[in-house]
Amino acid sequence: MNAIVFSHLNLGRGLPGFAKTPLHKAAAGVLALTLATCAGVNSAWSQPAQPSAARQTAGQAAASDPVYWFQRWHHAATQYPYMGTVTVTQAHEQPRSARVWHGVRKGQPHMDRIDMLSDDAPRTVLRRGRDMAVQWHEKGRHRHAMHEAPPVGMPFLLSEQMEQAQLRQIAQYYRVVPLGRQRVANYQAEAIGFLPADNLRMPYRFWTEQQTGLLLKWQMLDMQRADKPAWDKARVLQEIAFADVQIPAPVDYAMLQNLMQEIAASQEGRRPPKSPSTPAAPGSHRLPTTSLQEQGWVWRKPLPGYTVKQCYWRRLGGGPRKEPRKEGPPPAPAEQPVANKNAAQPRLLQCLVTDGLSHFSVFIGPQLPPPPAHAPKRMQEEGAGVRMASRMYANSHKITAVGAVPQAALQHAVEALYRP
Repeated sequence: MNAIVFSHLNLGRGLPGFAKTPLHKAAAGVLALTLATCAGVNSAWSQPAQPSAARQTAGQAAASDPVYWFQRWHHAATQYPYMGTVTVTQAHEQPRSARVWHGVRKGQPHMDRIDMLSDDAPRTVLRRGRDMAVQWHEKGRHRHAMHEAPPVGMPFLLSEQMEQAQLRQIAQYYRVVPLGRQRVANYQAEAIGFLPADNLRMPYRFWTEQQTGLLLKWQMLDMQRADKPAWDKARVLQEIAFADVQIPAPVDYAMLQNLMQEIAASQEGRRPPKSPSTPAAPGSHRLPTTSLQEQGWVWRKPLPGYTVKQCYWRRLGGGPRKEPRKEGPPPAPAEQPVANKNAAQPRLLQCLVTDGLSHFSVFIGPQLPPPPAHAPKRMQEEGAGVRMASRMYANSHKITAVGAVPQAALQHAVEALYRP
C-alpha cells in the first residue's frame, strides 16, 4: 500500500494526480508480534492464565519503542495479502478514495494495484518494488506510462525495510503514547501516538489491527499539548484510513504481475515478455540521480534526525500534455529539433529529506517566473500541513523546501545549505 504516496504537491510524481505525501526501509527480524502471539497461545495450555510480571514488563517496554511498531507494520505488509478501500482526507479538501489490492509472494517484492475512485482522470496504478506502471482510462482509450517509484513515501502499510540508522532516528526523536483500543473498518485496533521530541516534526496517530499488525489508519496532527485529552481534541491535518478491508484476501499475485507487464509492453509498443517473473522495468521513466555533494552543496548545520534520501535532476518547462493527433495529413516538421529545445531547458535539483517518518523536498534551481496564482496558496495551505520556505543564494540559485513538516524544519533546511 506504500504505492499510495501522498506526498506534498505530488513531489516525486510517484502517483500522478493522486499522490499527496510517502517512507521506506525498516529492519529485518520483525517476527516479534507473531512469536508473542504463539507464545501466548501455548502458555494458555501449559502455564497459568496470568502472565508473569516480568513478561508484562517486557511487553510494555517493547510497545513503548517506535521501532517495535514499524517492525509490526513491516511484517504485516510483507506477510498478509489484503484488499480494501482507502479514503484520504485533508483539511479544506474533498475526501478521495482508492480501491487497493495488495499481493505477496515469498521471496519476491510485494505487488500493489490501486484504482482511483474519486479523481477526474480515472486510472490504475501498479507497483512492484521500485517499478510503477500507470494506466489512464480516457473516453474509451488507454494511455500507459512507466515510472520509478519514489524512495520516500507515507508511513502507511509499510512493506519495505528501513535501514537501522533510520530506525534509531525514529526511536530518538519520537515517543510512543498508548491511546487505547478502537474499531477501524470493522477490526479491533490498537491506537498509539507518536509524539515528536522537538519542533522539527509533526505528531502522528496510528491504528494497528491487533491480530495481524496491519496498519489500518494514519493521521498527521496539529496539537499543542501531550496529554491524552489533547490527542482527542487534536486537529487532523491529513488522514489515510481503510473504509473497508479484508485480511487476508484472495489476491492473485501473478495476475497483478501480468497486468503490470502488459502496461509496460503497451508503452513500448511490443508484446509482453513471456516470463511472468521478468521485472516490469522496460519503458520506465527513471530520473537522473545525483547527490548534494556531487553538485557542490553541503549543510552548515545538519537538520537533527533528518537525512537526504535521494536527489534527482528534473527538467523544467515542456508545456501541457499533447492531445492525440486526429486523422489527416501529418503535421509540418518543427523549425527547431526537439533535442535542441530540451537542451536549452533549465534543470531543477530535487532532494528528498526524511527522518524515517516525516519528510519534505528541497528544490535548488534558477530563479523562475512565479507559478499560477493558485499554486502558492496550495503550497502554503497550513490547514493540510503543507508549508514552504525559500531563499536566494548568491543571486544565482533559489533554494525552496516544501513539505508537511513544521515551518522550523523547512526554514532550517534552506538556511543551512551553501556552497563552500
